[in-house]
Amino acid sequence: YVDRSDLLGGEAAELGDVLIGIPSNSPHTNGYSLIRRVFDIDNHPEVLEETEWSPDLGRSLGDALLEPHRSYLDPVTPVLGMTRGMAHITGGGLTDNLPRVLPAGTVAEIDRATWTPSSVFSFLQHHGALTDAEAFRTFNMGIGMVVVCDDEASDRLLARFKQAGEIGAVEIGSVTSGDGEVMYI
Repeated sequence: YVDRSDLLGGEAAELGDVLIGIPSNSPHTNGYSLIRRVFDIDNHPEVLEETEWSPDLGRSLGDALLEPHRSYLDPVTPVLGMTRGMAHITGGGLTDNLPRVLPAGTVAEIDRATWTPSSVFSFLQHHGALTDAEAFRTFNMGIGMVVVCDDEASDRLLARFKQAGEIGAVEIGSVTSGDGEVMYI
């Protein structure tokens, strides 16, 4: 449990704060209903073993989908005092999860050119004929955790998190729900 005074909510983030994306290593635990439907896995489970039609993955679809979920506990626990918010990117992707840690009247301006999703995401998007909006709302698209921090803390946090990168910033923006939103550039 967490003491209420230690909770990181949307009120702590400020305009200009840096958004650090910590990579995922797979879809983690999200989007599997869609994946089952796209590949008709319920009727054709053998598709999970095939490797010939999925050379981009470098392994079978089943092995790619069963990659263990990356844990963010060890890297983020020691730096909680340097963060203004964190969003675990689960079902709903960046689109639905990141706004929960932003104050009203702000947006998360995300530069999609700052990271390359692993091949499993492009493979799923291509075979599912998913638009970018659908893919970013369903999957984590290669970012499993976003840490919000001020500019001064960003270099220390980037040094702490392996393979992490600055993916955007908190900016002024219009809101419809009372929470922040995500704007991709």
